Amino acid sequence: MNTKVINQIEVVAFLYQQKFKNRGFIIENNRVGFEFEDSPELEEAIYSYQQRKARVDPFEFNLHVKNVIHLSKEILKGVNSNGK
Repeated sequence: MNTKVINQIEVVAFLYQQKFKNRGFIIENNRVGFEFEDSPELEEAIYSYQQRKARVDPFEFNLHVKNVIHLSKEILKGVNSNGK
């Protein structure tokens, strides 16, 4: 299974809103990367977001952004408290 790591909060939030599920997390330079299973559908979703062709519910998107920020902070807090 190939994965793609995304560390842009807005892109991760968009992918969550589109019902993609992350497969894990990677921490590099005190930043959280979200791993998604790589697929043509994932690439198409990312492309549509980056080209500003995606349509989203702004309220729901904002909630996903806030959730991704909170999740990232919790992951980093857990890693930092474990000393890893």
